Amino acid sequence: TELAVAPDSDTDYTLHNGVLRFKGRVWVGNNKIAQQHILIALHDSGVGGQYGVSATYARVKQLFAWPNLKARICETMPDLPTS
Repeated sequence: TELAVAPDSDTDYTLHNGVLRFKGRVWVGNNKIAQQHILIALHDSGVGGQYGVSATYARVKQLFAWPNLKARICETMPDLPTS
C-alpha cells in the first residue's frame, strides 16, 4: 500500500496499472504456484526450449523477480544441467 500512497518512496519497486515491478520486472514474491507456472512455461515452451539452469535463470530474470530466484529454479527443476 505504501507504493500506492507514495510511489516514489522506493526506486527499485514500482506500481503501474496494478502490477508491482522490481527493477522493471514483474514481482512474483513468494507465490510458489505462480513461480512454478512461470518456470515450466519458459523452460518447456517453444520459446524456452529445454534449457539448463543458467539459461532458464537468464530467461526468467529478464521478465520476473522473486526471492531466491536461482535457488527456486534448482529446487523446482532438479534434473536440469547446471551449465
